[in-house]
Amino acid sequence: MNNTEKVALYFSRNLEYFRKSRSMTQADLAHKSGVPRSTITNFESGGGNPSLNNLVKLSHALEVQVEELISPPISEASLIKASESTERTKNDCSLFNLLPHFIKGLQIERFEMPGGKGFTGVPHKKGTKEYFICLQGKAEVAVTGNLYELSKGDILFFKGDERHSYKNISVSKCVGLSILIN
Repeated sequence: MNNTEKVALYFSRNLEYFRKSRSMTQADLAHKSGVPRSTITNFESGGGNPSLNNLVKLSHALEVQVEELISPPISEASLIKASESTERTKNDCSLFNLLPHFIKGLQIERFEMPGGKGFTGVPHKKGTKEYFICLQGKAEVAVTGNLYELSKGDILFFKGDERHSYKNISVSKCVGLSILIN
């Protein structure tokens, strides 16, 4: 199954789940969204390729983000092995997404920075709050020109929509946790 087929399957399952969890019939959803009931039936059966317009209409009617309609469905419990987690690197630092499923307004990442290494963060959406927790080693976080030194267990709260950067100020590995709330 290719990625497009997977997303179509996720969409059909999520659409039906969100509709039923809101005690809506297909006719109710059609009325609220402006998408014909026959089209909703087709989507829920796994047929059709929704236009962006229909995705937006359905997400508004169900009061969910478009991402929630096309993301892998969340079962009651699922184990995500470390080898399956999303990792990206910035300036030799590893960043791991700790929430493999989309959760509106929340993002959690673990940072691993070798001695002396660091990276510049990208300012986030306006109104974002960020909590940085130093789990191991020593970190220096710069926020709009102010420097904050953190040791194991320290927590820094700041506006995530401002310029910021992270740096390991020790020779051993520094591990931190970033929690973004919007």
